[in-house]
Amino acid sequence: LAAKKYDTCIIMAGTNDLSANRPAERIVGDIQALHNFCLAQGLRTIALPIPESRVVNNHACTSAGVVRATCNHLLQAWAATMPGRVLFVDMVQHIPYSDIDGNWSSDGLHMSAQGYAHFGSRLGHLIRDWVLGGVKTESRALKLETTEVALGVQTPRAPSTPAEAGLKAPTPRGPRTV
Repeated sequence: LAAKKYDTCIIMAGTNDLSANRPAERIVGDIQALHNFCLAQGLRTIALPIPESRVVNNHACTSAGVVRATCNHLLQAWAATMPGRVLFVDMVQHIPYSDIDGNWSSDGLHMSAQGYAHFGSRLGHLIRDWVLGGVKTESRALKLETTEVALGVQTPRAPSTPAEAGLKAPTPRGPRTV
């Protein structure tokens, strides 16, 4: 981070912790540590909830769903205490888990490449002003309506330019990274 001039970090973590049967408070503590590291480096952060997965949606494994919901609630509440520095964006309703829609990889835990692309496109639209404009808004949950799209499975590649990510270039105000 010291070599680059980033100003915002998007953090979505905790998915693998659910299958390790870790308590919600420890999972959230680890996620907060990631955010706190970035905040200490002068970055603002965007907190994303733990997404759904095959494990979480399996009715025989309700404990993972309860832990996930608890983590997401605790993370959202924590982000609300950090207005202007941490923005919580609730993307769970945007890309619900499904074995048949193509948004998820065969492991049932992670999104497919196109699922990530769809997710990232919607997320980019929601956070664009906050990231590029540095808008000092109160931390709040942002929700999207669910959109179902048939997608394939590939390894994701991050966009290399703001235009490739579907974003407008920021007004020059010094070094910025999207």
